[in-house]
Amino acid sequence: MNTNIKQIEHYFNLLGIPKTASLDEVKKAFRSKAKKIHPDRNTSASAHEDFLELNEAFDFLSSFLKENKRFGVDESTLTNSYDNWKKTVKENVRKKVKEQARMSFQAYMNSENFRSDTLIESFLTHLIFLFTVFNLLMLPILLAYHYAWIGLSMALIENVLMVLFTSSAIRNLDKLNWRQFAEASVFVLKTRLGIGILLFAFNTIIFITIGLYTLIPLNTLIALYFLLGIIGVGFGVLLNFRNKRKLHSSLLYFHGLSTFPTLVSLFLLLNFVFSSEPINEKYAFKSTEQYSKHGDRYILRKTGLIKLERNAYNDYTSLRSFSNHSNLMDKGNIHFTFENGLFGIKVLKEYRFER
Repeated sequence: MNTNIKQIEHYFNLLGIPKTASLDEVKKAFRSKAKKIHPDRNTSASAHEDFLELNEAFDFLSSFLKENKRFGVDESTLTNSYDNWKKTVKENVRKKVKEQARMSFQAYMNSENFRSDTLIESFLTHLIFLFTVFNLLMLPILLAYHYAWIGLSMALIENVLMVLFTSSAIRNLDKLNWRQFAEASVFVLKTRLGIGILLFAFNTIIFITIGLYTLIPLNTLIALYFLLGIIGVGFGVLLNFRNKRKLHSSLLYFHGLSTFPTLVSLFLLLNFVFSSEPINEKYAFKSTEQYSKHGDRYILRKTGLIKLERNAYNDYTSLRSFSNHSNLMDKGNIHFTFENGLFGIKVLKEYRFER
């Protein structure tokens, strides 16, 4: 067997990747192994040489893929590419890697090869911390304010379900660095992860501000988002299958939680923005009441949920739920202004209370 081919196969074995690997898979394999065998962490006698060979393997294989897109080419192209790399690049790679081998592990993690990984990890660490703070402090207050003890119970259940996020946030408190988080945020927003987060936030905002005020039953609306999410996951699987790659969970999350559900959000947004033909409706209402504990006593208090005459919009709780209880004081009627949406679905544009 040609010595060049033997060396190239050795590189594949070092990284533990198949000859069908993509550039992303080569990068992922290299980063995973480099973290383990960096001389600052690896105390074996061959640490420096192992680290050097791994970097050589990564440099050649990634350079080849950048030029040829895939390894499935004729053998002569592969060997000629290795010959050229060996003559012009290999020595410079070795000099660079020797310097990296002398770095502390932390300094190495901040180097060019790992800077993106470090920033993404920092971004996720801070995001989990912020989510945990909201989950533990703000969510119970908001839900209790809107739905009294039922809302508080919902928040407690949600906190139990999110216990893994909470434990992760506690373990990583010493890693919080808000200046780095700012830098990481700018970096991440340019990546697929950042785009996915923005789309997920967009979907959440549209669902709360428009979806809940569109006359689509809530269970139907949730089913639509869920269905598009499942289709998105299927699309991600199809892309991986078509490209003959391993299943990338990030691609599935991206399409399942972000891109495909966004189609529902765009539908809701267009239906709302381009609505017309105002329809005015007026209903008498009664405030619902609920017992809440005050010290050692239970007091009957009014909630922000109202009941309309003739059970109007009984299936649309969001149209009858209001956070500001003071608006309901001494009022007995509510005036709705609906419009016909672009796609024929009515949307609530405004409301006001009247005596």
